[in-house]
Amino acid sequence: MITESIRNGIVGDKRNWRDVMTNMHSIAVIIGFIAGMGITSSVAGDSQGISDNEVVIGTHQDLSGPITFWGVPVRNGMIMATEEINAGGGIHGRNLKLVVEDSGYDPKKAVLATQKLLTRDKIFIMAGAMGTPTVLASMPMVLKKGLPHIFPLTAAEQMYKPFHKLKFSMAAPYHAGMRTGIQWLVENNNRSVVCSMHQDDEFGLNVHR
Repeated sequence: MITESIRNGIVGDKRNWRDVMTNMHSIAVIIGFIAGMGITSSVAGDSQGISDNEVVIGTHQDLSGPITFWGVPVRNGMIMATEEINAGGGIHGRNLKLVVEDSGYDPKKAVLATQKLLTRDKIFIMAGAMGTPTVLASMPMVLKKGLPHIFPLTAAEQMYKPFHKLKFSMAAPYHAGMRTGIQWLVENNNRSVVCSMHQDDEFGLNVHR
């Protein structure tokens, strides 16, 4: 079943939400692996976000701030993938329940959203949270709770540094991409001077570094 918001055309670039659906299926594989490690129906009730018939996934996206052009398609793609996975039988016989909160690309809102996801919604895993400053503000809360934080939609090096057994990243760091891109520009366009303009937050610093 396609959700009402998607029926009404709030989808965005089809390539975006198809990529998100692919990533969401990868997330489902990881959830299946984690949820299957020693968790049986007799102890499922003792694990936050896992019951005999459900696994609760949390995420925060920008649905009202400066990058809604990305946040809305990501949200929709995650919903579509969740519905598709559930229609196929879920994970280890459990349906996925996706809880989406709006961060507005604001670290303070991201912290409040994460607090709700952890304490009220009782999520089992944080998946695909969006934005460098918002994720950096909220990720420590998830890790402190002892829950997995996987595939954030940012390539900041803090997503894998320092090492933490519950952090999973899926992207090469921004600074590596920038260095490679600048090297290509210099070598292929006969340029020796490069000007850099960057966003004044953790995202911009990662890119500028």
